[in-house]
Amino acid sequence: MIKNLNKKHFAAGFVLGFIIAFAISGIAIKTALKRHHDPSGHKVRMVKKIKKVLKLDPAQTEKVTAIIDLRFDEMRKVHKNTRKEHERLHGLARAEIRALLNGEQLERFDKFIKAVDKRRARWKKRNQK
Repeated sequence: MIKNLNKKHFAAGFVLGFIIAFAISGIAIKTALKRHHDPSGHKVRMVKKIKKVLKLDPAQTEKVTAIIDLRFDEMRKVHKNTRKEHERLHGLARAEIRALLNGEQLERFDKFIKAVDKRRARWKKRNQK
């Protein structure tokens, strides 16, 4: 059977195998990223792990779940406020740098900032899914 395998069949099989492997790895990565960015799923996994490691009884599990729900939401709010403050400081730094530049430098700076913002937007979009 192997003797009858010609180069075209071999190449087609190789390409098909590569495409299948690529598709499967893409699905696995997408699933992992989705799981990573799903706050409710994160809380559930955290409770399950604590329950398993500490061997909690049902009453303890209920209380731990309530604590994690409360604190996790508070932590997300703090993170969101921190992000806003970071963005404000980012804008201030850009304005202060702009004030130092001449006309030609301003053009290059604006082009540079546009590219940076475009990369950040792609990153944000990719990480919010």
